Amino acid sequence: MTSFVRLRGFVGGAGAIFLGVALIVLLTFFANVNRNASDRIQTDGIIAFSGEPRRFAVALSLLADQRAQRLLLVGLDNGDVAAKLRHERPDLFACCVDVDGRSRTTREDARLAASWVRDHSLRSITVVTDKYHMPRALLELDAVMPDVEKIAYPVDVQAYDHAAQLPWLGREFAKFLASAAAHLFGFHATPHGTERGTQK
Repeated sequence: MTSFVRLRGFVGGAGAIFLGVALIVLLTFFANVNRNASDRIQTDGIIAFSGEPRRFAVALSLLADQRAQRLLLVGLDNGDVAAKLRHERPDLFACCVDVDGRSRTTREDARLAASWVRDHSLRSITVVTDKYHMPRALLELDAVMPDVEKIAYPVDVQAYDHAAQLPWLGREFAKFLASAAAHLFGFHATPHGTERGTQK
């Protein structure tokens, strides 16, 4: 009987710890959705993650509004979107826009972005991506350039589709949790092809 009571106490304690950790991770996820978000912020550079096509268009509009000196469009997806925007604003692409389509995952996006930031000696960046992708994007960026200030500019691409928001949120939270665990335990391998598409 004593052993059963001890086991029940251990299971109860472990469950409480698990729930506590899960709550902290969940709060961290939502805190990063709008981290330092501002409609009037000025930074040295802008980084837009590929995936949903509107990310690139929003980022280019911020550059056109002189909200930063340079813009990086990063990721394998949306090459056609980048080409269309280049045709519409050749002046901006000629002076201030870089396109790097080599990466296939958010983690690879962040590594390319860190190299771009170092090459241009930037100290602050505006991060443009989907609302629920933002926490994971910031997590990966923090890992490779912790000393660079990051301002979130989330794009709510599902604002008018409430039925799609909950499953999308669930998928992104699961990916955020996996990324956080990978960084915590030092495992950084990401299977190819697991993140591509409009909800990278």
